[in-house]
Amino acid sequence: MEKELFQDLPLAERKEQLDANADAVEHLGYSRLLPSDEVDTLKEGLSSVQIKIEDKQDELATKSKALKDEIKSLKMTRKSITTKLKSRSEYVEEDCYKMVDQKRREVGYYSAEGILVYTRPARKEEMQKTIFQTLRKSGTEDE
Repeated sequence: MEKELFQDLPLAERKEQLDANADAVEHLGYSRLLPSDEVDTLKEGLSSVQIKIEDKQDELATKSKALKDEIKSLKMTRKSITTKLKSRSEYVEEDCYKMVDQKRREVGYYSAEGILVYTRPARKEEMQKTIFQTLRKSGTEDE
């Protein structure tokens, strides 16, 4: 399956083409790569959170349990950010466009941006063409 589809089209037209050519639209969760500017923002956020944690730990020696709860919240935020930084991706759930490749006997799911996010072997029932699948042309065939 191709890694990307309809990248030369604006996002709105890309969604229309994906919708017109998809065998189905299914809600699917997958890991989306984070853009480098978002990674930079996360790094800045991590630095800021780390500084705040250090400050709060200094105050902890003289303050009560309320301060401990605030540190716990900051640590959870830090863990969330570092998890995203490690994988450079985030888990998302959205409608994806299912495409069945009869020749390769595989199924691919494309995000609304036209990016291939998941592939698997086609099931037996997916390999049985309907009249609509036979008539549909994606524009990518030479036939």
